[in-house]
Amino acid sequence: MEHMDARDTEPSVEVAVEPEPEKTYSQADIDAMKAEWDGQLKQSQTALQQQTLQHVFYRKATEQGVADADKLMQYVNLSGVTFDESGQPQGIDEIISAIQGAVARKGPKIIGEHRQIGDDTNGPYQEKSTQSRLEAAAEKARQTGRPEDRAAYSKLKQLTTFWR
Repeated sequence: MEHMDARDTEPSVEVAVEPEPEKTYSQADIDAMKAEWDGQLKQSQTALQQQTLQHVFYRKATEQGVADADKLMQYVNLSGVTFDESGQPQGIDEIISAIQGAVARKGPKIIGEHRQIGDDTNGPYQEKSTQSRLEAAAEKARQTGRPEDRAAYSKLKQLTTFWR
């Protein structure tokens, strides 16, 4: 008896697959697809710009000494930032510098702080560092225990946590 191969027992059946007819699109169909794709492209570009803006803000804020860039991001309005041709945000350095200048120049107002009238009555004016202001406010809050002194210390501490 002859050994039969499995290929020999199965009849070969060829299935004829008819190609699908080419779909024709009207101009209205093409315009609708183009509008949909343009919308998706614009949405993707906007999301990419927002992600790039946040990334660059965090990087530059950290480089310039901001201790908690996430917290600072909550208070900063970045709607005025523009993008150049290569997609990089412009103006973030100026925003961070302005915030640093405002904090360093003005600092928080300490409630209950006594001020002397006149320039030379207390000796020459000396600029206090942020750290020395924080230490003085903490000492005053400990000594007096008054709610306004404690609130002033808390506010000063909150403002100085942005900067290392």
